[in-house]
Amino acid sequence: MSLLNRVLLYATVFLTGSIVLILEVSAVRLFAPYFGSSLTVLSSVLTVILLALSFGYTIGGRLADRAPSAAFLMTILGIAGLSTLFLFNTSLTLLPSLSPTSILYTPLLLASLFFFLPALLLGIDSPFVAKLLSTGTPGKEGTVVGNVFFVSTIGSIVGSISAGFFLIPFFGMISTITGASIALVLWTAMYLILVVGTRPYLIIAGTLITTLFLLLVTQSAYPPTPRGGEIVAVRDGLYSSLLVYDMDKNGTTYRFLKNDINLSSGIIIGSSTLPFPYATLATAFTTMVPDPENYLVLGGGAFTIPRAVHQYRPDLPIDTVEVEPYLLPLALTYFEAPTAEHLRNFTTDARAFLQQSTTTYDVIFGDVMNSGHYIPPHLLTKEFFALLKDRLSPDGVILLNYIGSLDTHGTSMTGSLLNTITTSFENYRLVPMDSPEDKTVQNIVIVLRHDNQPITFGESHVPTTLFGPSFRIDDRLITTPTTELEDEVLFTDNASRAEALMAKQMRLHRGW
Repeated sequence: MSLLNRVLLYATVFLTGSIVLILEVSAVRLFAPYFGSSLTVLSSVLTVILLALSFGYTIGGRLADRAPSAAFLMTILGIAGLSTLFLFNTSLTLLPSLSPTSILYTPLLLASLFFFLPALLLGIDSPFVAKLLSTGTPGKEGTVVGNVFFVSTIGSIVGSISAGFFLIPFFGMISTITGASIALVLWTAMYLILVVGTRPYLIIAGTLITTLFLLLVTQSAYPPTPRGGEIVAVRDGLYSSLLVYDMDKNGTTYRFLKNDINLSSGIIIGSSTLPFPYATLATAFTTMVPDPENYLVLGGGAFTIPRAVHQYRPDLPIDTVEVEPYLLPLALTYFEAPTAEHLRNFTTDARAFLQQSTTTYDVIFGDVMNSGHYIPPHLLTKEFFALLKDRLSPDGVILLNYIGSLDTHGTSMTGSLLNTITTSFENYRLVPMDSPEDKTVQNIVIVLRHDNQPITFGESHVPTTLFGPSFRIDDRLITTPTTELEDEVLFTDNASRAEALMAKQMRLHRGW
């Protein structure tokens, strides 16, 4: 075998290794707007692709023993590129039409449907190339196999870094998968034309390129248009897909940010009124903290909370912590986010910020929902709440936005969260946004005080909004007795069942 052919085969292994990891990273992002990006989604994608690769390795080794032909291998890989693009286009059409289903098992089924075949075909490459390269080199088979898997793994590393740090953030998920599919098909067609050059494989190369062109012409639109809305901006962030859209209701124009599956933030353009009832509580702290010296917002979203607090108290220093670097530019452009010297943004994880900060805050507002209505597990543990208390002034107050159920019978997400919170905060109350009698999933603001003074909002009201009627906040204040929490889970850094309990809650109270 010529040196050029050996180099091309190693390059093919590098390319397929890269594409496998690009598929893994992109698949998680593909499912996020519909199922979130929880551990179950990640595990589903990894399970399917690893299973497919294992079958691909076995099949590839057997095919190589029976028909050790580089042209045959390139044909298989060309089909892998076409199947990737075809199934990806199918997913873009199918996913928006799905009604909410199990967030535990549906991602596993869909990952099998959309990614098993491409990953299996890509898995054929490494053992096949090892066979081709070891032919004529007796006694060096082990070296060849080691080199092949080394090159493949380096390709996977490059694919993983490229997809997560460069390709998806700058070009988007659709362009990333489409580009990877195009690269694989064109690479294999080039090999068949320039290296093989026989008539049957020239026909195959032409067929691959023609089919690729047809698939690109029929590429589906993404993301789905919000029901009743008009898309304003779309981009892929480092942590989630971001969608800004407008919706007119009763003569009022609302602007919303959708963060993967979450309807994350919203404003009424040109108005200080907030569409979401829970956000109104961000400015209802004066009964408990009449004259705060500072304010901390954990989870910026579209920066509607800092906007509301700044409008309420223009001179109050506000620190906002938001891990997604692409949200502040969106907020400044589309959500009327204010700018001032005493308004600071920190692009980092909420817990990392609290660990590094030495400032104590009079008011802390937490809205750290991950995609899929999940609070990241490391922001739910007793260690986190102990850290949060350390950063709260002695007479300070915390307001945490939480999406959950007031049903705490049996082992529950809400009961376990409260059980964990009470290890640091004995003085707490709940403010359900829909109704204290409603046991389904709703927005609940959990109010915590550092001291033992009463938790009260006085005459503060939540105004009538698109998402709920007006109510007096004190009329909604409830507390779950600690005696009901004794059998609940205690979330710790070492062991947390938070995601499983969140999934259970959604399944029981939303039918997911």
